[in-house]
Amino acid sequence: MAVIGFDFGTTNSLISVVSGNRTIDYLDGNRPIPSVVCYEGALTVVGRSAKERLSHAGLGIQRNIVRSPKMYLGRDGVHIGGVERSPVDVVADVIRHVYQVARAQRLKEVTGAVVTIPVDMDGVRRRALRQAFLRADLRIAQFVHEPLAALYGLFRTRGLQDMAREYEGKLLLVFDWGGGTLDLTLCRLTDGMMVQISNDGTDEVGGDLFDDMVLNYVVRNVSQARRIGDTDHIEMGAKARLLDSCERAKIDLSSRTKVEISVSGFYRGLDDSDLGAALLRRAFPSLFMGVCARGRSLLG
Repeated sequence: MAVIGFDFGTTNSLISVVSGNRTIDYLDGNRPIPSVVCYEGALTVVGRSAKERLSHAGLGIQRNIVRSPKMYLGRDGVHIGGVERSPVDVVADVIRHVYQVARAQRLKEVTGAVVTIPVDMDGVRRRALRQAFLRADLRIAQFVHEPLAALYGLFRTRGLQDMAREYEGKLLLVFDWGGGTLDLTLCRLTDGMMVQISNDGTDEVGGDLFDDMVLNYVVRNVSQARRIGDTDHIEMGAKARLLDSCERAKIDLSSRTKVEISVSGFYRGLDDSDLGAALLRRAFPSLFMGVCARGRSLLG
């Protein structure tokens, strides 16, 4: 039996378990599981298959698709594709899917979950989240603020005792720049305990916004080079496929200087219907300068 760590993120989610000195992540392939739900009649699609149906980045409801349903916790109901649904049920669909992915990878019997939450999640939304986990047959053992969990993860990878000695009594500011939100926590290490002093955050500069900016940058440059309009001749659903490629490219450029992006059948009515572009890491500083500045402004 095990207590799992459940990172129920705004954009992506995953389950981890600490086993001895190892941390085991249960992923969809080698990537986290998108916190996305799509309702198609009686069919409920969750995770990466649901995300592939999105036409653009951004949180919330897009027709019959919900990206980051946890933002609706605390409400009585939301309309998705013309049907009113309980946010607790929608969140439970995501939790259940992530849990099933982990169980398919031989996750042992679970006794409870330590669940990460944004710093601004109030009591009403916490109670709704507990209900959603129970409907997915999981019990929440404890909540942990996301930046604090990130700091603990860093300390664990570098040696808890050594890091505790090095930072004892010092102030630490954690930037948890997630897919949908940016959370900041100022804390102090006191007698080996991480004590939170102040929290702040915003949902205006999450990582999904970066993906959308990369997508628009690629489409704009290719369209200018080919002398076509940014929105002319784009096939239905093609931007969803490009969005996934842009997310992969952004991740790959953490360790590479150049990534090729290719999406077949992107354009409609053109002799060459494929989109191809080279994305360079050196373009990112100027592309993301404004968003990063907005994130840093929280310190003021």
